[in-house]
Amino acid sequence: MVTFLDLLKTAYSSTGQQGEVYSVDDPGLPSILAKAISAAWVSIQEDNSKDWNFTDDVVDFNLSPGRVEYTPDEILGANIINFGAFSSVLYEGTALDEIPVLDFKITVADADPRRPSKFAISPSTGNLFVNKVSVTEPVKVVYEIKTQVLTSDDDVVRIIDKNQGAIVWLGLLNYSTDIGNRNLQIKADKMLRTAYSSFCRKYNKGKRMKTKLDII
Repeated sequence: MVTFLDLLKTAYSSTGQQGEVYSVDDPGLPSILAKAISAAWVSIQEDNSKDWNFTDDVVDFNLSPGRVEYTPDEILGANIINFGAFSSVLYEGTALDEIPVLDFKITVADADPRRPSKFAISPSTGNLFVNKVSVTEPVKVVYEIKTQVLTSDDDVVRIIDKNQGAIVWLGLLNYSTDIGNRNLQIKADKMLRTAYSSFCRKYNKGKRMKTKLDII
């Protein structure tokens, strides 16, 4: 596993600096680069966020007879720490139809129990609504994972190590642009284009991705 500190050490050495980096909180250039790397990882996660295969997860859950509303806590349990928002519900491998929560409350909430077919998400509470069922029904609930922000030395990025170069080079590109270091900027731009293309091939869900580096 590669930690936030490991990413910082790679970025620091790539600038041509000598010496050791012991923490992301080291004063001077290390702390500046650490902020750039952390911001780069946030940017990458949020660029094409709906199309990355590492920005969502699935949990098995049983719908209860007669109920229509469920909270994130009861659905996710301990996984609530990574919860961003619900995105879809699957029953027997088929996605349920999503409708606005107001329409759900008017047309679906009081309908007779049936197989899971429609769901809604409350924009204010994040609660999940699914039409009433007459017996316990197992479903799979897909939810978006909260954006990860790197803050501590031992924070581990939630992608495999060999694809983390995109984070380092985007951080260095933004840093070099800010300080006007043209040589480092050219190097970082070249390395990022290669690293980000590989990143997209690995983590794209299969949809058409942007070909330009819109994160820059």
